Amino acid sequence: MVEWCRREITEDGHEFWLWEPPMPRIPDRHLDVVIYLFPTEKAAEKGSEEGGSGFLVTVPSAIQSVEHVYAVTNKHVKEVASTIRFRTADGKSVVRQSHRKEWMDHPDGTDVSAFYLGFSTQLPNARAFSREIFLTEANCKKFNVGIGDEVYMIGRFLKYERKRINEPTLRFGNIVMNATSIPDAGLGPQLSFLVEMRSLSGYSGSPVFLYMSPIHGRDGGEFPAPEESGWLLGINRGHIPYDEVVIDGKGKKVSDYHVETNVGIAAVVPAWKILELLEGDVPTKQRKQKDTALAKEVAKNPIKPDAAIVPGVTREQFMKDLETVVRRGRRPRGAKSK
Repeated sequence: MVEWCRREITEDGHEFWLWEPPMPRIPDRHLDVVIYLFPTEKAAEKGSEEGGSGFLVTVPSAIQSVEHVYAVTNKHVKEVASTIRFRTADGKSVVRQSHRKEWMDHPDGTDVSAFYLGFSTQLPNARAFSREIFLTEANCKKFNVGIGDEVYMIGRFLKYERKRINEPTLRFGNIVMNATSIPDAGLGPQLSFLVEMRSLSGYSGSPVFLYMSPIHGRDGGEFPAPEESGWLLGINRGHIPYDEVVIDGKGKKVSDYHVETNVGIAAVVPAWKILELLEGDVPTKQRKQKDTALAKEVAKNPIKPDAAIVPGVTREQFMKDLETVVRRGRRPRGAKSK
């Protein structure tokens, strides 16, 4: 990982430099946002090595202090594994059944699906990301997000995990191709970033985050302010396959069979495609209906503050979390950045 240095100067005018890694230490509580998906409730309770990943997202409600909570994953994941398991902020494991037909798919065939879990008041201690952290197409152009930018993915490592509670792992990498249409034999062309980050079975549906150092140049794009350096880049939909011809030790073709290999490059659907789904006509109408029903209930029984309800991680909170854990060199007393 490339490091960068920052010039510092003490109050009496002495100059020195601090070296810092561009990627901060990832806050542990961000791992609670990731969900695991299983084919059945029994498989979820047992912790079977099958299924994929996803994450929780909040969308504002018309009711004050309440948010709508969605589970998001790939369409190809929910087709075979739609039972959700998530870890709460207090360390408990919760399993929620759903049927694949209850999920909402992106209308243009993008490999993204969402399931409505309920109001935040119905999911105490569930942690989710606010849509404020989603990278939009406008901000992608504004900061000239692209080749070389650092990313990290939080997901499920099937072969190494605690069986009865989610314990996601992270993978790190860099963007190697800007968002473009990538062929997919099963789903058709998919708008995707290509990222040099090995995606294995179980990581499909994982959230992929972008971290831009406010020090590095943007090759024509604006320098991000500290509070603008971290975003949800998108959702991982799997690795790019490559077919290899079967050969012997001398390099001679031995059969007509081909072996699919993992080239170490993942395809990531842009976050703005998830926003398109969540802000579409069907989910918007659904939220309005639920808000209307809740408003009638609140009129009779006002919502009381509950410390167990964890609001969605906002743009401000997301960056504050990263800033808090950035590995910084010790600064002499009285030193100021310049």
